[in-house]
Amino acid sequence: MRSLTDECRACWGATCKSGCPAGVDASAFIKAFSGGDIKRAYEIIADANAYPETCSYTCPAEELCQNNCTALMLEGDSVPIQRIQRFVSAEARNRGWTAIKPGAPINKKAAVIGLGPAGIACAAELIRNGVCTISDVI
Repeated sequence: MRSLTDECRACWGATCKSGCPAGVDASAFIKAFSGGDIKRAYEIIADANAYPETCSYTCPAEELCQNNCTALMLEGDSVPIQRIQRFVSAEARNRGWTAIKPGAPINKKAAVIGLGPAGIACAAELIRNGVCTISDVI
């Protein structure tokens, strides 16, 4: 896998990002991962995606980001973006890292009704934007 991540580190197009509906910058998180900074790789994924580990299992990456991989176009084999995201996300869970970085409080209140995927993603954005804290949501 090291040689494939090296391919990504040298990528000049980063066409994989345009294939991601969540807007995850796969090139950036793989560069961080390949450089040994798993925490930074996770932060890059989590900045764009409230469900990094879930998506690493459910996303049809072979049709989206991996299908847009420059290495696939040039070498015939894409960087295993989904497998790397799965590893990074599992490692983050095992280490207790959170996908949500709270923003500075802005003195506003909001209510989220429902704890489905949309409700959780909405609550995550409210926390990131300082509208509420993690303890308000729990």
